[in-house]
Amino acid sequence: MHSIRWAATCALAATLAACASSTTTSTVTTQPSVATWAKEASGGLLVAEKGSVVDPACANQRVDYEVQPLEIGHQIPAILIIKSGSSCLGKAGQASEVFVKAGGRWTSQFKSGGDVRLLPTRTAGVRDLGVDAGSSCTSEWHWQGSAYEISKRCP
Repeated sequence: MHSIRWAATCALAATLAACASSTTTSTVTTQPSVATWAKEASGGLLVAEKGSVVDPACANQRVDYEVQPLEIGHQIPAILIIKSGSSCLGKAGQASEVFVKAGGRWTSQFKSGGDVRLLPTRTAGVRDLGVDAGSSCTSEWHWQGSAYEISKRCP
């Protein structure tokens, strides 16, 4: 009886091992996590999607941050980093920065004290971005092939 159980256990173990090895050799491509993008874009300063950090760009004050992916199109990786909780971030106490990965490098597109949002319009197939600064005006940023440029400024 024990030899039957032993044989069944070995057969089950062999089946599980075969399944595990076939899973690890598949060619599934996964997109890096937002935390990975944050770390790359910030030069290693931000290591998670959300947290708190002593920011050298903010006179070494502690700031809270949140990183959000931006689905701008054309499979271009883009993130929005929102920092808050420090007087060095302007009157609103919040600053946003858009990063895009192009040519293998993350580059800052622009910084703003307002709320950054995706607009329904596109330029060159890439989503336009709007910045609401608390007034009735929304600044607009349009994709110019390799970077965003401002196309509408608010007073």
